[in-house]
Amino acid sequence: MGPPGKAVTGNPNPLTLLFQQHPQLSPIFGFWLGSAHDWRGMGQLTIGGLDRDHLKGPLTWSPSISTSLWMLEMQGISLGDRLL
Repeated sequence: MGPPGKAVTGNPNPLTLLFQQHPQLSPIFGFWLGSAHDWRGMGQLTIGGLDRDHLKGPLTWSPSISTSLWMLEMQGISLGDRLL
């Protein structure tokens, strides 16, 4: 599931092929990481769109800063009100 620039063999990765074969899908994917107390399981991967049932606030888009890795620029990480 890496970016196209990461392909060692030069062949398209499965996501690239999926989006080429199904142009009606948005070329995005998202992860929802559930909690251990959630009856729906441990998480969900959505390919080709968004599952808005899992969004609690506005969605923020962040570009990858690398062509060979999924790498995002971060300014910080917080847990609740605590800056880590």
